[in-house]
Amino acid sequence: MKKAVCFFLILLLLLPSVITGCQMIRGNGSEFCLQFLEMIKSGSYDSAYAIISSSVKLADGETAPDGENRITSDEFEKKYTDIFSAMGLTGIDYEVKNVSDGTILSSVDYTLTYHTEMAGDLTDNYTITAEYQGGWVVMWEPALIFPSMEWGDRLLTGVNYPVRGEIFDADGNLLAENISPLTVYCVPANITTDEQRAELRAAILAVPELADRFSTPESLETLDRILSSRLSSARLLSVYPDMVSDDFEERILAVEGLGIDASGALVTTKYRNYPYGSSLSHILGFASIIQEEDLDAKKDVNDPAYDPFYDGDSWLGYAGLELQYENILRGEKGSFAYIQGSNGENRKTLYNIPAVNGQDIHLTVKIKLQQRVEEIVDVVSYTGTVPGVVIVMNPTTGAVEAMYSWPDYDPNDFSRGLIDDETWQEMENDTVNTPLLNRAIQGLYPPGSTFKTLTGSLGVDSGTITWDTVFPDTEYLKWDIWEPSRSGGQFSDLGIEKVTRTGNSNRHTPMNLENSIIDSDNIFFAWTALLMGWDKFISGMEAVGMTEAIPFDLPTQTSQIINEGTEKTGTLLTMTGYGQGEILTTPLQMASYIAAFRNGGVAYEPYVVDSLWLAEGTEYTKISEHESAVWKRICTEETAALMEQAMIGVCRSRYSGGGTGRYLGVTSYVIAGKTGTAEIGKAIQDDAKERELAWFIGYRYSNPDGSPLNPEDERLVLVMLELDMANLPDDEYSMLKFWIAQLLLKDDTLTEDDITQNIMG
Repeated sequence: MKKAVCFFLILLLLLPSVITGCQMIRGNGSEFCLQFLEMIKSGSYDSAYAIISSSVKLADGETAPDGENRITSDEFEKKYTDIFSAMGLTGIDYEVKNVSDGTILSSVDYTLTYHTEMAGDLTDNYTITAEYQGGWVVMWEPALIFPSMEWGDRLLTGVNYPVRGEIFDADGNLLAENISPLTVYCVPANITTDEQRAELRAAILAVPELADRFSTPESLETLDRILSSRLSSARLLSVYPDMVSDDFEERILAVEGLGIDASGALVTTKYRNYPYGSSLSHILGFASIIQEEDLDAKKDVNDPAYDPFYDGDSWLGYAGLELQYENILRGEKGSFAYIQGSNGENRKTLYNIPAVNGQDIHLTVKIKLQQRVEEIVDVVSYTGTVPGVVIVMNPTTGAVEAMYSWPDYDPNDFSRGLIDDETWQEMENDTVNTPLLNRAIQGLYPPGSTFKTLTGSLGVDSGTITWDTVFPDTEYLKWDIWEPSRSGGQFSDLGIEKVTRTGNSNRHTPMNLENSIIDSDNIFFAWTALLMGWDKFISGMEAVGMTEAIPFDLPTQTSQIINEGTEKTGTLLTMTGYGQGEILTTPLQMASYIAAFRNGGVAYEPYVVDSLWLAEGTEYTKISEHESAVWKRICTEETAALMEQAMIGVCRSRYSGGGTGRYLGVTSYVIAGKTGTAEIGKAIQDDAKERELAWFIGYRYSNPDGSPLNPEDERLVLVMLELDMANLPDDEYSMLKFWIAQLLLKDDTLTEDDITQNIMG
């Protein structure tokens, strides 16, 4: 027992000080200072508060007398935790530089480093002092947090917001731009009496636009909080400049206490505007102020959508490129922190991390060409009431120069919040016109006879047929084909119920692959598919991507050959061979397949994003640029050349022995192309057509004299129309696709009057 007592006495002598309740016994003051630093470093704020001088302490709930600098334990802890949290503190290190010990006063000079997520390492020189007051206590002051901080000061932190990247066309025209809104504001700091507050409140609610803004009990509470604050400026309403009446500014400025800012200085981010309205809406998509439910998800750490970037003023991409390239367009926030004095001055900036602006997107599309496409469709396609899609692309690169899916929508209606819930539901539930659907990349359709180019190429390259193979006379009898007076035949011995021939009173002979492409003869490709059989047919089509989604800058649908679980019958195989049955693909994928014949059998990945750029001050730097990439080899180079010649035959004029595309009527270039018709919404054996897909895909092959094209003249045009057969004139519906394609394959100089006269003629 005596040994234990002796050990305790020795321990007391060795320790510089020992806490007894809140009192410290006399010891080494400098080491006591270091104990305080260790407590702060470890987050033991209660222990740290316990050993500071009672001269600065204040009981919880009490208020310090005027002129006295005191702090409660709760305030002490909150001050540290708020500041450290705002900085994203990850750790504290310090290094002692000098120690001065005395009997009454001791001090330590040291360098302290805050390791933070927001600003990296923040290092300053400090001095901490301890005084003996019947025991050592720390003489605490705010300068122990930051050297320049005084009593009454506080740390203010904020966000430097990035500028959202903009979207340009190939010629530098802005397609999605940032604009500064008109902001109505007041200055609550100038309101000194309740009477002034009530008068301004009444004046605000007398302005119709502001009355709408504060029309609910919750918004009125917000208004009252604003008017009761001491803010130097407070935003009441921000609007697009073109959404207010001409006398709006005049009426606002007539109210004493209100002002208007048009510079965007009072909003954290600029507003999104689409200057060309609905043009390219399915490519661009839209961005808008983040919706409440999306913001809740972004703030929930347990939600897969969690992302601390967003706050209530953030803009979020909701469709198209605005959605797909959200992380690139939005940029990255910066931050700042400074010590604010009691009079509101900036006593010291601790850090100021600038925002990284979003990158601009430069596209391959040309807005003038896009508008021309839309104009042509509007004139030709019964003012656009026939749903459909047009794609214009460079077949040698895969660059999309125009893409029009209609019906479409105006992205400004969404970005400005003009779409109410009822209208949104109507658009979502419209399964016929589907205005929100980009038919070019999200619609899946039977490709009809345009697919015969793939069946024929596969037949040749697989060794099933050759270009010289002729449909044998014996098969005519076996398949019981009647022509030209009848369009069908029965061949029940093969398990096939029906194959319908493409009508043509001037068929080319012999019935080989080239002439069957020219005449688009279903029988030849049904027979070719049967010769290959399901296994060879499917493996060959899978090799060229017919069960894949074609790569693109926006999500595309996955194509298919046959429905899952469907029995592989002979009937279905014959129909699949000529592009019917259950085969489905997107228009963009079919455009890329046809383009492959222009490139010796190689299909390039289509693209619409040409490059990404970043504006930093006066510098405009290209961050990345599209690099052409081969998607698939569709066929051999020899087969591609022969197929190309067959497609030229398709588009020869009716006076030169042309095929199913003989009414195209383009003389300014030699055109290679393929027509197609696919029936939808009907049973296989039902002769009544409900809806029909009218396809044409073609490209400029050469100049009329056979000389090669200039690179800038390369162009492929795809037209696909969804025809309601019951509501279209019988003598015109088959010509719509040709009229549209003709005007786009000719040149780009025709006016709207020229277009009308051309069609009517």
